[in-house]
Amino acid sequence: MKFLTNQLLIHEIERLSASIHADCERLQLGAVNWICPILLCPYPRILNNINPMLQSSKLIAQGKGLASALLKRASTVELDWDVRQKSRFETTDSAGRQLGIFLPRGTVARGGDVLVAQDGSLIKVLAAAQTVLKITHCTIHGAAFDLIRAAYHLGNRHVPIELKPDHLKIEPDHVLADMLRAMHLIVSEVNEPFEPENGAYATGGHFGGHRHHHDEEQVHVHGPGCSHQH
Repeated sequence: MKFLTNQLLIHEIERLSASIHADCERLQLGAVNWICPILLCPYPRILNNINPMLQSSKLIAQGKGLASALLKRASTVELDWDVRQKSRFETTDSAGRQLGIFLPRGTVARGGDVLVAQDGSLIKVLAAAQTVLKITHCTIHGAAFDLIRAAYHLGNRHVPIELKPDHLKIEPDHVLADMLRAMHLIVSEVNEPFEPENGAYATGGHFGGHRHHHDEEQVHVHGPGCSHQH
């Protein structure tokens, strides 16, 4: 909202400036130090106090196709999951620039993705460390299969889950933590990046949206060397 407000303010000031200058020229008056009738302060001062904000509406998943030299020179933004799952937000990059992000609805930014600003500059997304619950199986009272059971029950509750071969991660929830401990799982609070799994039909992010050759029907052609029958 702040970004939109600034843009509307600049637009309105520029419109008023053009109108006042035109009136002054028609009346043969000087217009060097005119006063903004809305904000009652000099026009140049208003513009100087408004920080320009770069817009970005394009995201390249994992910087695919970009030269490594370009990625090394790119600035960075460190964002937690709460921000990265939004398609519109404001942030500040490592170069101190204010950014207004306007991605297509449903787009999720992952650590390693690259934003392209309106001036062509690149901004690499880093997944910020945040408080999460790390779930592992108990080697004494349980088995690795317990993680599959845990993922099933958490999925039934539509909880965002990061899946790893030896552990799960979820956002802090004391009710779910108690449930998991009752299933003989070890639940620990840690400060790490959080990259939950996309939905099975999601297209945003690099954890979904791709196809494999085995998704397509395989055509079998019979030839002279084919010995089996259907």
